[in-house]
This record gives sequence, C-alpha cells and structure tokens, in this order.
Amino acid sequence: MTQHRAAGEFHGKTVIVTGADGGIGAEIAAQFISAGATVCLTGIRPDAGRALALSLGPRACYEPLDVAVQSDWVRVMNSLRQRNQKLDVLVNNAGYLRSGLTIEDTSLEEWQKHFSVNADGAFLGCQQAVLAMRDTGGGAIVNVASAVAVRVHADSPAYCVSKSAVVALTRVVAMHCGQRKYRIRVNAVLPGPVDTSMMRSNVASVEDFERLEAMLVKKYPMDRIGLPADIANAVLFLASPASSYVHGAAFAVDGGQSI
Repeated sequence: MTQHRAAGEFHGKTVIVTGADGGIGAEIAAQFISAGATVCLTGIRPDAGRALALSLGPRACYEPLDVAVQSDWVRVMNSLRQRNQKLDVLVNNAGYLRSGLTIEDTSLEEWQKHFSVNADGAFLGCQQAVLAMRDTGGGAIVNVASAVAVRVHADSPAYCVSKSAVVALTRVVAMHCGQRKYRIRVNAVLPGPVDTSMMRSNVASVEDFERLEAMLVKKYPMDRIGLPADIANAVLFLASPASSYVHGAAFAVDGGQSI
C-alpha cells in the first residue's frame, strides 16, 4: 500500500523514524525511502529492523533504540554525526498500547509503561531533535499521537492520557521553536484505528479482530479501518515543504472518528 511519491521530494534529507521495525513505522520509513530520503530506522526488535532496512536498500540503516532511554537517543544522534548526516526529520512513532484495562484495572506499572514509551519517548525525541536541528538550518518533527487523545475511551485510560500528553508536548515544542525563531516545524498526527500487529495483538484471535473491525466500521463514517499507508501519507505531508505553514497542529487521520 506504499504510495510512491515524487522521487526527489526528500532527496538529500536524513530522517529518523522510531518504532520502525513494523506496522506504521515500517510504512513511514518505506515512503521516505521512496521519496529519496536517507532513513535511520529505530526500534527494539533488531532482527526485524535490520531485515527491513536491508530490504529498503542502501539509503536505509537500523539502530536499536528504546525511546524511553536517554542514552539510547544520545547514541543514535552521535551515530548520525559520525556518518556526517544532518537530521532533517524526526518521526516519533513508537508507541505502546494494552487495551481493555479500565481505571479500576490499570496497575501503576501499566500506567507508567504507557507513559514511558508514549510520552517520555516523544519528549526525549523532541528534545534531541531540537538540539540537533536548531543550529543546522532547522527541520521537521512529526509526533504520532492518537485520535483517542481527543475522543477518549474508558477502556484505555493510560493510552488515552499518554497520547494526550503527546499532543500537548507537540504544541509546547512548537511554541518553543517559534519563540526562538528556530526553523523547526512541529506537528502531530492523530491516527484512528489502524490494522497493525499492535492492534491485532490486543485481541485473542483472528475472529475477535474481525468482530472488532466490523464494529469500528459501523461506528465511524468511513467504511474501513485505517491502513499504515494512510498514516504515512499524512506524516510525509507534515514533514514536507507542502506543509510549510503548518506548525503546532494536531492532524486527525481517523476516518471521521473525531467528528
């Protein structure tokens, strides 16, 4: 489902995509490669990440990265510098979801794990990207939040609240960069339900997923759930010059979920 963009749209640009060893992140990385970028795929599944980077060709590489670990971020950024690459785009895509836990069922450990990946990871990524971009001509940061950051679900409080934090973080970092006249644009994508391995892992069987999908199709205006390419298309738009006047936005890509 990769949409082949203009071959030179990101020619000469260097992109980091977190959580790029599967699902939405893999599609985002593939689209950036298709558009001419050099892409550093990062994640916590080295075998899958390296195999994907190899399949994408010589402009793709893989770096292990736990987004909640500051030293991992420093290592990845140093690796770019050692290769004489200037960071142009960061996509904070890595996320964690365990659904079906209400406010009564959610342990403090689960709450903190959601915030560690979803909120802390996005914070560290934004911080490192701003430090890298501010003196090198600027760039773009795209944070992947969620539609449930706006329209919450009672059975996923930790996910909803941690993704709401990503939206607030996006606005704060956008304001910071604007006040300091950095040429860094910061925006967020808010996906609705997307058919990924993470979504499927939260149901017990294929039949359960099909029932969930049928329920979602009935509930929302579009007649399907999202695909990774739908989210990747929005991410590349927000990272491209075509969105040069878009800053601090929360861009819904949810099939009408937020209506």
